[in-house]
Amino acid sequence: MSSGSTGSTCSAGGAVPAPRWAVWAAWGTVLTTLPSGLWRLGNALGLPWGYASARWDQDGPALIALSLLTTATAALSLGLVRSWGQTVPGWVPQLGGRVVPVRPVVVVASIGAVLLTLLWAQLFWWWAVEPVSSGVDPRWHTAVGFLYLPLVAWGPLLAAVTWDYRRRRRASESV
Repeated sequence: MSSGSTGSTCSAGGAVPAPRWAVWAAWGTVLTTLPSGLWRLGNALGLPWGYASARWDQDGPALIALSLLTTATAALSLGLVRSWGQTVPGWVPQLGGRVVPVRPVVVVASIGAVLLTLLWAQLFWWWAVEPVSSGVDPRWHTAVGFLYLPLVAWGPLLAAVTWDYRRRRRASESV
């Protein structure tokens, strides 16, 4: 393997390690969710940041759950570059040590990449073209746009990591 690999192989026979760029891209999926997640957590804790605070008082638990779910979902991308994405960890009851099938992982991750790309591409329209909503300070509209903007990269990053996962797993199966 090239000098750009991470050396993180797994016990699935002849597994090919993820290249450094794919590891960075997988971590990038997680990092894309943090700015908007922190903004939502702040709102849930009563920091209105340009919006009416009464609304956030009612939605606080949902905002916290959404932030945690979003980041946890993005963290699943790390399985595409780590050993637990190729072989189920031994501590998992009845499944530990089994090889993770490639096709379902690639199908689910590919669908996720397409859906995320379609979902967050709309952000450009909302942020750049749509008029500022009533009751929202225009400066906060801009700030929220910058906090959500990293999410636009989530789908393409996931697609790149998924493509690399498929390539590596096919290479390891042919060994």
